[in-house]
Amino acid sequence: MAESQRYKVPQGFRPLLEALAREVLRAQPDDIYAFSALFFQVLQRHRSDNPGANVLEDPAAYEVFKADLQSAFSQRDYAARGGNTNNYQKASLGGDQTPSSRRSSTDRPRSPLDDAATKIQAAFRGHMVRAHPEHFGLQTHVGQTGQPTTPDSPLRRRSNEFLNVADTRKDLKRHSVGYVGEFNTPEDRAATKIQAEIRGFLTRRKVSAMKAQNDLAATKIQSHIRGFLTRKHLDEQGLLLPSRSRSSLGSQDSRSEEQLSTRDAESAATKIQAQFKGYLARKELEREKVAATKIQAVYRGHHVRKDIGH
Repeated sequence: MAESQRYKVPQGFRPLLEALAREVLRAQPDDIYAFSALFFQVLQRHRSDNPGANVLEDPAAYEVFKADLQSAFSQRDYAARGGNTNNYQKASLGGDQTPSSRRSSTDRPRSPLDDAATKIQAAFRGHMVRAHPEHFGLQTHVGQTGQPTTPDSPLRRRSNEFLNVADTRKDLKRHSVGYVGEFNTPEDRAATKIQAEIRGFLTRRKVSAMKAQNDLAATKIQSHIRGFLTRKHLDEQGLLLPSRSRSSLGSQDSRSEEQLSTRDAESAATKIQAQFKGYLARKELEREKVAATKIQAVYRGHHVRKDIGH
């Protein structure tokens, strides 16, 4: 029986295999060998472009490498799924292919998702280059003071704060109730109908509860006013018992309140009811607006995650 030999794992071999396995699982290629060749070609190009950076262990450099690998893989689509490694070499190494040869008749047409992915990748690459120019062989930008704008410099911090505020404003506008945007897909129209039904149901239920509360409050107010008017009328006719005389109903300071006529009392009750109803209506509308905003934000997040998953 042959003795098992133990070999020392070379330095950097494990992260290399992990990165290759991760990208293979992410891309799900038909030809793993051709994809592996493309992986190493793009990796070697990034290593030659950035001699001082560890592409596989530096998060910023790896994100740019991953974006380039995915772009090369999607553009060639495994050379029309034929597994032609030479085409991969020309695409990844920037060979002397003509535009007509790069766009073969078997390539799938670009979809809006491809354009969106290209924009996202371009924006992210620009962000990474601006954030870490030293990783890409670029000099740091020199500000008006003549000093380089390092990541911790005041100019860079002000720029990042401005971008964060702008992104926050966009998110708030996008998630607001009155925002329409470019959401005209069947899913968005269905979500709008669902939201309208939910709002109608909640509004009807709240109005019913408000009506019951208002009726109860109006009944109490009317009962007090009728009792007051009845006692006043009986007192004027001398039919009120001594124990229920005017002196027992209140002090002399409340005589001005007892001089209200029937019409004035009913008008006061109507105004009180109107103020109370308006207060409840405004309160419920504010709650429904907050609930609608949350529903829209949750659905849009679900819709975006669903699109990204596809």
